[in-house]
Amino acid sequence: MQHWKWGAMGILLATGVHAQTPCGMDGLAGENACLEVDLMDMAPLSEVGGGNNGNDCWGWVDPESGREFVLYGRSSGTAIVEITDPTNMVYLANVPTATVASLWRDIKVYDHYAYIVSEASGHGLQVVDLHDVLTLTPGLVANLTPVTTYGNFGKAHNVIINEESGFGYVVGSNTFSGGLHIVSLANPAAPVLAGAYDGAYSHDAHPIVYNGPDADYAGHELVFCFNGYNGMAIVDATDKSDVGLVSTLTYAELGYTHQGWVNEDHTLCFVNDELDEQNFGNNTRTYIVDITDIDAPAIIGYFTAPVPAIDHNHYVVGDRLFQANYLSGMRVLDVSDAANGNVELVAYYDTNPESDAADFGGAWSVYPYFPSGNVAISTMTGLYIVRPSEAVWGAVSGCTYAFAGNYNPDATEDAGCMDSLALNFSATAEVDNGSCVYAGGASCPEDVNQDGLVSIQDLLLLLGAFGVGCPL
Repeated sequence: MQHWKWGAMGILLATGVHAQTPCGMDGLAGENACLEVDLMDMAPLSEVGGGNNGNDCWGWVDPESGREFVLYGRSSGTAIVEITDPTNMVYLANVPTATVASLWRDIKVYDHYAYIVSEASGHGLQVVDLHDVLTLTPGLVANLTPVTTYGNFGKAHNVIINEESGFGYVVGSNTFSGGLHIVSLANPAAPVLAGAYDGAYSHDAHPIVYNGPDADYAGHELVFCFNGYNGMAIVDATDKSDVGLVSTLTYAELGYTHQGWVNEDHTLCFVNDELDEQNFGNNTRTYIVDITDIDAPAIIGYFTAPVPAIDHNHYVVGDRLFQANYLSGMRVLDVSDAANGNVELVAYYDTNPESDAADFGGAWSVYPYFPSGNVAISTMTGLYIVRPSEAVWGAVSGCTYAFAGNYNPDATEDAGCMDSLALNFSATAEVDNGSCVYAGGASCPEDVNQDGLVSIQDLLLLLGAFGVGCPL
């Protein structure tokens, strides 16, 4: 999944903002505590399909139009909500539950299909063609019928998709001891059973095609399994007919290993525990697991939040970890130095300002992968759309002019060489990025502006012997 970090689409959407609640200098967006995150819009559960509770969320972007949609799970079904204008959510469609209502519903997307599971008895895997929402009329909520329901299991806790390999991993089902129920999405509209692993119940998982430093597993499809009371396991699913356990990990204050996500260079896995706050009196704790040796994953530290809220789901975008931590809402961690055990809280939006207690309720999940930079937060009582500041995403240097040969659609600041005497001077640069190159392929000598001691080579540069001189 790619995040464009405030690229051209984000700029266009920003011009249409008309009702957002900014995070003020007082640390509040309205009545909700915030840091570097503005509220764009919020819809209570009753306005997006109703039911007893909300739960999971995921997202989809139509690649042709750029329209953005949130898929919001509820006890009674799945709401499809357009957020192309993030300050004006539009509830377009409902996918009713396949059988009965359930507290739990989870959704993922592959290609233009949504895949929905639930703990509801006999539910199976609903497959919904998201192209169907593109022609719907706002204000007339449609009930969508799945193109198929895969019925080789009944209930399941979650489904996770490896978009690189095209396989889906159902976990916590009533098959294969609750372990991995693997489906091929070679035909996305018609999943077929491809393999299984029944060595342990998995509550959640993150499948990847491994490209980290452990050469023994280069190119292998590994599944990081978060197995509740049994900790974490790494499973090799390269051969779907022979899926096998590679390694396991437990830790001292293990309550219930709930969920985790691998970083983008496949060196670390960030793991949360849903019961350690209640069982051991911890504040929200995020474990940092070193996975440079796949055969021997090891905890190298953890981040402790200043509040005791229970952690639930989190996802990596670059060097940021976006978390849904129940009563403390969405929290964003800087994990750029996590390999050294250093993690920093850089942003948050509290969806439940009344409490940060270690109780169940509030934010269930978060989806931070929209190209616009907007983020969805699903809670048990409604859906929030928020926008972290540019400082949260981190500035991306590059050429921001679409007509230029070196245009960078990811750039948030137009950066380049601002010295008019340099060979690569950029008249449009707003930030000097230290890239200046002078005659002879060298940079200007540092001594010129320091102690006045100049080498022969430096002197030639100063005199312009190679065509262009350095500034004196």
